[in-house]
Amino acid sequence: MDHMDAATQPGPAAGTTDPVCGMSVDAGVARTKGLSSVHEGVEYVFCGRGCKLDFDETPATYLDPSYTPSM
Repeated sequence: MDHMDAATQPGPAAGTTDPVCGMSVDAGVARTKGLSSVHEGVEYVFCGRGCKLDFDETPATYLDPSYTPSM
């Protein structure tokens, strides 16, 4: 089994809110479904594949303090 060392493992999810749409997300379920991404050492979780793909394409858009998530 391949293990990451402590320095490369992502920390806890940045929250349980999808940064793209604002939906509440169960981080464990999102990870199991492959719906998480790590950006600058922080893990983010997503409600679905579309939100994950949008975030992965332009994370700065969704992390900008002026961005308001909407479903």
